[in-house]
Amino acid sequence: MKAKLNLFSKLALVLTAIFYAACVQLAGGSMAAMTLYFALMALLVFMPGVLICETLLPNAHGAAKLACAFSLGTGIYAVCYMAFGAYPKTVFIIPAILAVIYIVKCAKAKRKFKAESVHTAINLALACGFFVYVFLGVLGFAHASSAGNMTYHQDMMWSVGNGAAASLGAPFADIRAAGGTLHYHWLADALPGLVAYTGNILTYDAAIYYNYPVLLLVFVCAVYAAAKEYSHGSRLAPWLPLLMLVCNGLNSQVTINLLRNNNGVIMAEAVCCTALYIIFSLEKIGFKLNFKAAAAFAVCMGVLLMSKNLYGILLLLALFAAACVHSIVHKKLCGGAFLLCGISAAILAACWVLLYSGAINNLVFQIWQSFLNIPKTLILWLPLGFAAYIASLFLSFKSFGTLSVSRLMVNAAVVGGVCAYFLFNHYSASQTYFLLAAIMFMWFCALDARQLLKNKPVKITACALAALSVCLTAYSLAGDMRTGVQIYLRCGGLRPEYPYTEQTVTTADEAAAMWLRDNMRTDEIFATNRNGKALDAADGTWHYYTAISGRQAFVEGWRYAMDYSVEYSTLRHNLEEVSDKIFTCDTAEEAFAIAKQNGIDYLLISRPKRQEGYKDAAPAFENESCIIYKVA
Repeated sequence: MKAKLNLFSKLALVLTAIFYAACVQLAGGSMAAMTLYFALMALLVFMPGVLICETLLPNAHGAAKLACAFSLGTGIYAVCYMAFGAYPKTVFIIPAILAVIYIVKCAKAKRKFKAESVHTAINLALACGFFVYVFLGVLGFAHASSAGNMTYHQDMMWSVGNGAAASLGAPFADIRAAGGTLHYHWLADALPGLVAYTGNILTYDAAIYYNYPVLLLVFVCAVYAAAKEYSHGSRLAPWLPLLMLVCNGLNSQVTINLLRNNNGVIMAEAVCCTALYIIFSLEKIGFKLNFKAAAAFAVCMGVLLMSKNLYGILLLLALFAAACVHSIVHKKLCGGAFLLCGISAAILAACWVLLYSGAINNLVFQIWQSFLNIPKTLILWLPLGFAAYIASLFLSFKSFGTLSVSRLMVNAAVVGGVCAYFLFNHYSASQTYFLLAAIMFMWFCALDARQLLKNKPVKITACALAALSVCLTAYSLAGDMRTGVQIYLRCGGLRPEYPYTEQTVTTADEAAAMWLRDNMRTDEIFATNRNGKALDAADGTWHYYTAISGRQAFVEGWRYAMDYSVEYSTLRHNLEEVSDKIFTCDTAEEAFAIAKQNGIDYLLISRPKRQEGYKDAAPAFENESCIIYKVA
């Protein structure tokens, strides 16, 4: 039976991978570009990462080694960007040199790479991730040239624009606001943008179509490695990635944020689990830190704090709380754990000074009665995981005096994340990420209840809750999956395209954006009158020209992230005023004069906003949706 199930899982993975590749091509991507992207990721991220991993973490093997290699390789890329980002074409040089060193090292050692057997659950997790993402990500963000009129979700288009901004050079600029900088989860967005830039791949395709398989693989490996280390090799460890992907509940945001790299969540959870793996491994040897292990942990925490700082801060606070409690209970200072906290705090301080801005200041403290919603929310969001977590709590209280630092830490992270979610509020629901982080840690706590599965009624209840969770997850995703199916049919010419509205992106819009990409230099700026002044789910339309072209806009996507900081908000309003002046001019002479004063090189008139161009100037590009002028 096990052999048949394993064969089925392998077949499912192969078929979903083929389906994924076919849908990428159908949506407007390219098999050749995807192959090149995978090759560049292997050469510039994984190989340097493996080289460093074999030096710093020689005991990491298999899934753990791959996960650690990704975090370490990403850390190298981040350092190179900070050092040489002013000349983005040079960022890849050091990672490429390290890759060559690794290849030479393997050749000299005559190393033979043997394919390791992959657990059935790992195959199923990858297959499920690929299959669902085809509809949520690949088809959900098909090119207008393939599917006709499209609307795009703001978060993904924002992230794509951030990735494109990385290729414009350091410091990391806001591609939608000339003169602005934006560092919110910047590394999660910048990595695919930089790799795509190296291979002359469209950033949009890299960030949405090609990057997800890499992140899914790393996520599954990292969760498995951490779970295996935490549970001391439990047979449930390989199943944890699958449970995290498909056993959620009625709120689709849990699954969507993992199955679509919305705001860097799946990358953050992958890197966070890699850091957890290192912590769990160190506790096995009594937290006897050496320079190598400390350096590896420092890099992982740096990558985590630059990808999604909330996860890193929660991990730091949970580890500190666990070390304090463990030291008090056992009347012995847990020096190694405190040293890891010190390393993390130093990196956080550096990031706070050099990178972070004020979005976190816009969290609003709310009333305590919201805590009454905790049971209802968690039962609906995570039926199986929450039930297992509650069961693990009773076991933890029963053996509190003997709990390890790791077990105290994951429980502290759950409590901290849940409390933060219900204590704070943000107008665009950013407090949700506290709960998403808590849910990740909750699954690790759930592993502590595995001993209860020896009881047959408990096992039956767990299976029933798992089935319920899968059904609720499927129900919550039904609308997004249906949309993906309809886009699939539209790409194949079996359904008419969506009717045109002001919020849709058309084939003509895509052609205009690609013209900007092909004809503008990376140091030039374009201004457009297509700026939305209301925040809604289709606000990604107003981020479209920057995301596709990869060129700096004077101002685009007016409302999004206006709370980032007072300076940022003021800058955006000032840019908006200038933009309005330009596009209300009757003549090109007036418009060009204002544009020149503000360093603008091109003007893009979106016809839904203004039907006619300037009669006293010839356009450089024109179609039914757009008119582009070169400022002269």
